[in-house]
Amino acid sequence: MAESLLPASAAAVLLGLATGMLVFALCGAVGAGAADGMRPRTVIGASLFALAVGVRVPQRFAVWVCTFAWERALGGGSRDSGVGNRRAGIDLQGAPHSTERPLYWLVLSVLALGTGVFAGVTPLTARIITFVHDRMIESFLWSAMPLEALDFLTVLAIVVLPLGLCGLAISCVHHLCCRQAEWDERATIWCTIGAAAGMLLAGVLRQVVSPSAAVTASALPCFVVSMGAAILGSSEAPTTRTTRRDRGAVPACRDRWPTLLRTAIVAVAGGGACAATVWTGYLGASYAAWPLVLTAILLALAAGLFIGHRAEFSIAHNITGFGVACAISGLAVVVGTRISSDRLAVVSLVALIPACLSASAIGCALSFGQLALRVRAASPSSSGARQLGGMLGCAGLTVLVTAPLAVHVFGHRAALVMLALSLAALGGTLVLHETEDLPRLRRVRFGMVLGSLAVVLAIGSGGNMSRRDAKNLSSSLSLHAVGAGSKLPGEPSRQSQIPRSAAEASTGR
Repeated sequence: MAESLLPASAAAVLLGLATGMLVFALCGAVGAGAADGMRPRTVIGASLFALAVGVRVPQRFAVWVCTFAWERALGGGSRDSGVGNRRAGIDLQGAPHSTERPLYWLVLSVLALGTGVFAGVTPLTARIITFVHDRMIESFLWSAMPLEALDFLTVLAIVVLPLGLCGLAISCVHHLCCRQAEWDERATIWCTIGAAAGMLLAGVLRQVVSPSAAVTASALPCFVVSMGAAILGSSEAPTTRTTRRDRGAVPACRDRWPTLLRTAIVAVAGGGACAATVWTGYLGASYAAWPLVLTAILLALAAGLFIGHRAEFSIAHNITGFGVACAISGLAVVVGTRISSDRLAVVSLVALIPACLSASAIGCALSFGQLALRVRAASPSSSGARQLGGMLGCAGLTVLVTAPLAVHVFGHRAALVMLALSLAALGGTLVLHETEDLPRLRRVRFGMVLGSLAVVLAIGSGGNMSRRDAKNLSSSLSLHAVGAGSKLPGEPSRQSQIPRSAAEASTGR
């Protein structure tokens, strides 16, 4: 059985590789094609949103189609259609109770082929869409926030087809990596490793070929996945079936606080994206060094996810264990902030150690949350897809808005301290809401969370914080002075988007 899951893991790595190559190649291609270039964080944030759309929208559309078909078949909208669905053996949240793995492989082959085709023609569509973008820039006056919205919509229009299909293919791989063909969170680890390798490869290709050629090269891993999946889908016996867990099976643990647990998992994923964004700017990395920095952070995040999923003891499946892991990750973030050097001229491997430790701790906490949700979810397929889409969407929002806003108002070091405080506070909230532990064990874990929060406060208010960061952290939020056009250090500077003629007319008035 372990050998049968190896092709699915390899497909997850290749899909992650294609995603990383496409996103980072687009950072150069769109920046070169637009009027004054769009910031890399806009490209990365819009790409994460496109992946989230691919994970969630087709599944919800399929559920709607199946529900509508059953209502029509049962005579115009019977409210008890779910009973008929269960009698027919159909699971509207995922797939039939008994599924054919060759069918999954054939679906993955088609999705990967479509992703490769759309990725191959992305340079052409990017030229057309950026041409419209440039004409709008030249024809109208733009302030900071509408300009950011225009850039986001422009990039989203470019990547929604290739990355939307790629997100759907990644969702399919999560089913193939599971022995019951339901959902396996370990596929996220393989995709993250592939994305890290794709970013590094895109950084190398950017030095030897044009950005458009690098974008086109991202289609090659998709074609490899398509051919391999087609071979596996046709070579396996058509009668090979995987028995899914009975829909009537009771989860192993009681889901007392479903909204809190699921929201906490999404928030920790957003915290990981925030840490990666802020650490990249805090280390003073130039735009050319971004692939190296983000590759190291993503590999550390994947290592933390792997370590957390290897934990088979009871704390990994407990909400209080998830809370303690969140508090420890906040402690790791603030300790890394304390020992790191500020604004390095050259990014070295030693300088990346604090950032990698922080990302690894956040990844471990995220995996604990996924394990806690797995034993409480009645439908692992639906719950896993919903959580993956939410994590990608929250990460995109963090890269686009939250992290730049925090850096602009508070500074890099204070933003990391605030992230650490948020993780520690989230851990305390989770521990407080879990009442099924033994009272003595619950007190011990709550004491660990309080100790982590005290250490975070002590270190965060220490003397290692710069005068500007301490002043910004202690001052009130001046949100009215914050523009959406703030950029992180290391990003290519963007000139004013107001055309010269319009600027002169404004000056004349």
